[in-house]
Amino acid sequence: MTPIKRDPDHQNRWLCAGVGYAGYTAFPGLPHLAELEICVRPEQRRRGHGSRLLATVIDALQQTAHTQLVAFCPDQETAAYRFLSAHHFVLEHEERTLTRPLTALPAIQNLSAELHTLPPPVAHPLFRQLYDRSFIGRPWYQPWANDDEVNRACDTIYFLRHADQWIGFAGIKMKATVAQIEPFGIVEAWQGQGFGRALLIALLHQIAQTATAATLTLWHENRPALALYQQHGFVHTDSSYWLTRSLATKTQTRKQV
Repeated sequence: MTPIKRDPDHQNRWLCAGVGYAGYTAFPGLPHLAELEICVRPEQRRRGHGSRLLATVIDALQQTAHTQLVAFCPDQETAAYRFLSAHHFVLEHEERTLTRPLTALPAIQNLSAELHTLPPPVAHPLFRQLYDRSFIGRPWYQPWANDDEVNRACDTIYFLRHADQWIGFAGIKMKATVAQIEPFGIVEAWQGQGFGRALLIALLHQIAQTATAATLTLWHENRPALALYQQHGFVHTDSSYWLTRSLATKTQTRKQV
């Protein structure tokens, strides 16, 4: 059987020549999590190679501080999803993509709250601070490691200001004429008072100046946010899935895949 060797160019990746590879990456700010990357050539599948590669990754991870391995699947009806399910992975959450055209926008609300942009040296640390105050403790919380990470994720960050306080934020990434909204949040102390709605409507009017549609992705379990977006014209257009397994689980599988 073809041996598995560490990739000389990637410390956390292993290669099986002519067969495929597997590895992991860490989640910044979430030291218990690692994300699985695995690929086996179609003609080499169902011969146990995927199981061996996965076992190699898990054995390596069990020597680290990581306690949980997660994997992304774009569809539940795929060989990858079935492979992971056969190896003790379970569904952690569904991510829903919602989209709406930037036409027939609702009227801007007057809550004495204003939309602002700020220079990057001010915007990036403020954004990270407001993000933490909005989402820390929630299942979907993932801290932003540094300003470079924010800069890669967002072309523009809008902030909502009310009563001389910064209370909300929204990141925008343009893809052709579609504006991707992510992340979007209101500081916890100001939630439930209509400011999320005010921020969303003002944001839609702002991005409609250059975009033809808006899209966003959120956890299906985030019901308040899901309801807000659907109430304002967003419709579900796609789903993707994250699976997880404990690294305390033995590498034995129900069947070789």
